[in-house]
Amino acid sequence: RIPLEVPSPDTHTPDNFERMSIADAIGHLAPKEQEVIELRYGQDLSMADIAQILGVSRFTVHRICKRALRALEG
Repeated sequence: RIPLEVPSPDTHTPDNFERMSIADAIGHLAPKEQEVIELRYGQDLSMADIAQILGVSRFTVHRICKRALRALEG
């Protein structure tokens, strides 16, 4: 699992509040969902690259990513 960078709570800027709430929301996802979201959006990797790293199919990565994004929206 790749750790997400969370800004220091001592720095109270609107940007940091947004990053903190995003990191908090991602922290509530299942570990595999967190990993896929970090690889996809944090590391900007393709679905094919993520599938290769995780040893699963691209379909599985797509399904995990879609489920995670739905959870983050809700």
